[in-house]
Amino acid sequence: MTTLSSLNLTKRQVKKLKERGIYSIEQLTKISGEELVVNYRYTNNSVRQISLALQEIGFSLKKSAIDVANLVTVDALIKTHLLPNIKVYSSFFLNEMWDTYFIEFNGKRYIHQDNIPRIKACIIESFRLKNELDAKGEPDFRVAYRWGIERSKFREEIESGIWDEFIIGKRDAVHGGETTYYFNSEALNKLEVNDLPTLTPKIPNANYSVLKEWRLKGWIVQPERYKGTRLWELSDLKKQVINAKKIAEERIGLPARLDGYAIEELVGPSISSIIEVYLEERRIGNPIIDPWFGNRYGKINDLEQHRLQLHRAIYKMICYDAEIIGYEEVNQRNTFRQLNKEEEKRFIDARHNFSIREIEKKHIDAVRRGIKSDYVWHKTASIFLKPFILWQFKNIELEVDETVERERLIFLNAKKKIRSVIEKLTFEKPEPEYKRTKVFLSREENILIFDFLKKVNTAHATAWLCGSLAGIRPEEISQLKIEYFSNPITGESWLDDDGYLKPDPRIKTFYNDDGTVDENYGYVRLFLPSRASKDQNAPSDEQLGTLIPPALVNQINKYLREEIYSVCSRRGMGYLFRRVNALHVSRLKGHYSFIYTQREKMTFLPPIKRKSLILKDARRCMNNTINRGIVNVPGINQMILLRAAQVQMRHKQNGMIGAISEVHYTEKITDAEYVAVISNTIEYPLNRKELIKWELEKGYRTPEEIPDDLKSEIFVTNAVTASSVKQGIEVAQVVVPEQAIILQNLYQDLNDEFNRLNGILLLPTRKRKQSLAELNMTADVLYEKMYELENKMNVIKREISQNRGA
Repeated sequence: MTTLSSLNLTKRQVKKLKERGIYSIEQLTKISGEELVVNYRYTNNSVRQISLALQEIGFSLKKSAIDVANLVTVDALIKTHLLPNIKVYSSFFLNEMWDTYFIEFNGKRYIHQDNIPRIKACIIESFRLKNELDAKGEPDFRVAYRWGIERSKFREEIESGIWDEFIIGKRDAVHGGETTYYFNSEALNKLEVNDLPTLTPKIPNANYSVLKEWRLKGWIVQPERYKGTRLWELSDLKKQVINAKKIAEERIGLPARLDGYAIEELVGPSISSIIEVYLEERRIGNPIIDPWFGNRYGKINDLEQHRLQLHRAIYKMICYDAEIIGYEEVNQRNTFRQLNKEEEKRFIDARHNFSIREIEKKHIDAVRRGIKSDYVWHKTASIFLKPFILWQFKNIELEVDETVERERLIFLNAKKKIRSVIEKLTFEKPEPEYKRTKVFLSREENILIFDFLKKVNTAHATAWLCGSLAGIRPEEISQLKIEYFSNPITGESWLDDDGYLKPDPRIKTFYNDDGTVDENYGYVRLFLPSRASKDQNAPSDEQLGTLIPPALVNQINKYLREEIYSVCSRRGMGYLFRRVNALHVSRLKGHYSFIYTQREKMTFLPPIKRKSLILKDARRCMNNTINRGIVNVPGINQMILLRAAQVQMRHKQNGMIGAISEVHYTEKITDAEYVAVISNTIEYPLNRKELIKWELEKGYRTPEEIPDDLKSEIFVTNAVTASSVKQGIEVAQVVVPEQAIILQNLYQDLNDEFNRLNGILLLPTRKRKQSLAELNMTADVLYEKMYELENKMNVIKREISQNRGA
């Protein structure tokens, strides 16, 4: 008799077998009176252990013996296409049949080949149910999003039973997530409390785009009880629409912008057709020559912009002829005001009599109205209007028969008029009112911008950090996908099972007070592919990837938790910035203007930075921060610092400008060097107070540079910091020498002058112009002066730091 000890079983397995009265291998092979048939090519401990595992979990051995050799791993079946990819549709295996079909052993799943047809049938049925529900109903998360209500609250209502009459079925979510309930779409659409697009067809002669416009104007208002959702009440909406129509009837008129309207509604079909002929001539590149000033106009590509500007200009000319007062006024959406009924009638009459060939200087003055900037007017006049009028003159000249005296005189008169118009459109290009400068932000300013944006929009705040901490370009943000946080070559992923970013324990730099690693704090790596990068030519480094600092990791996870995964059941894939549940459409695509609309409100920035700030400056300031970094780690020199910045910026390392030895004969930086540079330059906390402490510890800030509002909270001593111990350096107490005091006084004088000039900019328009006139300055000169002062102050800051002594 052979004992069970020869099988190397666990104590738990032995205990289970002995509870069933099995003490030897001979007894094991005779279960339920039948001998266990074993293919003797596989008579090894593994097969015997599988047999015992079957018995241990209660697998029922029938009278017909089971051939253990026919147990096949699930992964093997999927690879041979005997089963579909059941990992994706694992919800089927969450029911009670799991133990019947599958055996779990040593981390693998086994299945008997006899059960394959039955499982195939079940999976096909699961597919059928999914497709049927998708075709007939609407999932609960989509209903919640359409109505603008929280899915968690909606699910509570569903589970309470109040929506039972609308539910046509349910389906278990993939990978064991929440059950998805499907609603009868037709029944939902019949509800009288619904979203605006659903209610609009129930209102006679109503148009959804018109209702949206009326809502923006405040003519229809959502009931107070539905604020915070997208819900409206049909009976209330009908009453509001009737009132809004009355208002619209009083203010109806021709639109001065082309969005959503036919061109003929603006300037009429005859003028519109002339413009289209002109644009086609410009598209194919037929040249237009200025016979008086010698300018030559060739091929153009931006036809839409030319079409829009010409229609707007001619609209103004016709309004002038119709004697409409205030036609140049624009509303908040940057469109001309609408005409009332009387003005509309006069406009149509004037349009009927208007001829492009009879444009005079007074019409040019009419177009000039409403354009406040000389720089913008020069562009309108020289790029859009002037070549169009010259083209008209060219056509008139070709049509004239000079042998007929009357035609010749008419042409000479027309030529005289057109020349006077061309002269009025020809003038020296003025300097722009403001010339944008590149903005370089400090770490503190970056945090202040982030704090400001997250109060307005979490997605915009996250997008800003993607630029300032990961170097993602504005045009790349819309292409950023969650699955890019994995290495396509090695298969390594920085995403956990729930679809959140998972810090890499190998490169964590933050430790708790007791020396243990903080599991929620660390780096991940992004591997941005070529197809998602600028010009499809700036991917992440194949080995190093792009390091995502801990602060950005935490922010992305917060954004995923609050905005994406709260309403989306699919996790770990799709665009990071998206319309909810539309994985193929990026939310931020083409919408980088959130900085333009918010920057003037960022009063914590100097005016010169506030006026020039764009989204790309986030990436620019990251590069500047790394290049000017202080890395007190042995072996890290300036060249390694610059190359680490190149990797983070996704610039080619062999594209660095410098000596041949630096460009072609220096190896790439190592992973350890890359991490050392990033952790000492941009791994800073997103809390202003903690940032000041971090900069003091790293040597980026002196005690004298602690902001006044934080001096009472931050105490500087000559104690050695935890970071300095790791880096093998000491932090000495700071003593300011006499030279530094002189520099500080000079710095204070410059700062006072800067604040004085800044105060002029904050004055009301009339007083500001008066102050500038007294100083004999223009706004441009003032900005340049402030920019010069700011640069001088930065230089003095560095000199003060260099003159410190111990």
